[in-house]
Amino acid sequence: MDNFFIKEEINFESIESTQLYARKYIEEKHPQHITLIKADHQTNGIGRYDRKWVSPKGVNIYTTIIIPCIMNKIISLLPFLPTIVCCSVSQTLEIFGFHPKIKWVNDVLLDDGKKVSGTIIECQQEGDSAYILIGIGINVNMGEEDLKEIDQKATSLKLIGGKEYNKDNILSILVKKLGENFIKKSDLLIEYANSRLAFKNQNVKILDKNNNSEIGCVKELDENGFLLLIREDGSVKTFYDGRLFLIE
Repeated sequence: MDNFFIKEEINFESIESTQLYARKYIEEKHPQHITLIKADHQTNGIGRYDRKWVSPKGVNIYTTIIIPCIMNKIISLLPFLPTIVCCSVSQTLEIFGFHPKIKWVNDVLLDDGKKVSGTIIECQQEGDSAYILIGIGINVNMGEEDLKEIDQKATSLKLIGGKEYNKDNILSILVKKLGENFIKKSDLLIEYANSRLAFKNQNVKILDKNNNSEIGCVKELDENGFLLLIREDGSVKTFYDGRLFLIE
């Protein structure tokens, strides 16, 4: 995409969820340009499969970017979007001196496997138009007490870096990285993602949306950003979506 430009920015001190607001905004406004929605606090933040996203006030990045598909051919990029977004988050954090790992399909980890960022990507049809919604959460200045509310291992930039960070500065760099990566050759992003792929050569369990499970060893991402899993019988299975759990 050669026209990744945020034309409108909508800011909230507090909102139920940037992702939920984006869904309604599309229904009501039918935006014709890229729109960024961000909040200082979410009362009902959501992640993939509408799971709860802990969203305390004033400490983290909560944002959703709406991209009208009529502007470009982004719909063809839909399967590759999780890779684009995770690479963008990872590259942004590296600028601040962190060493992130990308957990397929939508998380970025720090500090030996603790989640610092998650992504939710949706496609919404409205009339003859289609929209991509990219929701991104990054734990920036979150403290230990709030992190205890998260139902998995998690951390924040502040806990790892030992200081507070400017959320708006991080988001500004992230948006720039997204724009760069939308036009970057996919093989370069796959190479980057595989060099930072979490749990490579480790045994994991993958659950699909119907809670069917598969156990195997993480090999790598293929050219589409799909996960290649080596099963116990030596065969390789390709996963385009799912939830991944490390077997410890």
